[in-house]
Amino acid sequence: MNTLDPLIRNRPADTVQDDRVRNPRQGAAPAAGPESRETTPSATKQDDTVTLTESASRIQNLQRQVDESNGFDQDKVQRIKAQLAEGRYVVDPGKIAEKFVELEMALGLR
Repeated sequence: MNTLDPLIRNRPADTVQDDRVRNPRQGAAPAAGPESRETTPSATKQDDTVTLTESASRIQNLQRQVDESNGFDQDKVQRIKAQLAEGRYVVDPGKIAEKFVELEMALGLR
């Protein structure tokens, strides 16, 4: 399970009840599954919709990007480890600050 999965879930959708709970007078539905549900002419069809907040949409988009990414560059990690071990790795505070601003913008914090 990805670490962002709990953040993406839309709580109202998680708590939607099926027809048996909404209208107990109709009786219990068979335990088999949705394909065996009763489809009588008197049954009414309800369209369920879910609307995500802007923040949830952004998080969902970021999750999609993470899922589609190739991970990380192992060669680059090894080069940086070697530079750190040899004391040759130079930190650019301006570049770090730029990346934090980009992250904040992507998350909608700015």
